[in-house]
Amino acid sequence: MEFYTDELTLDFTSYAQLSYLDENNEDIILFLNGTPVGYIMVYTDTGNDNREYICVNNEMIYLDTIA
Repeated sequence: MEFYTDELTLDFTSYAQLSYLDENNEDIILFLNGTPVGYIMVYTDTGNDNREYICVNNEMIYLDTIA
């Protein structure tokens, strides 16, 4: 499986299509429509109550906004 930091580009229309598996590492396994995409680096937004996020399509996506 591929490892991505912030260069991941996916074709999706809703955050509901995304889900993830957290294995308590610095990354998660991201799924699109139930199919694994790869390992994605997780970042912490210290200016926003330490919310964790990933970068997809050059957009910050907070993990608490996806399943």
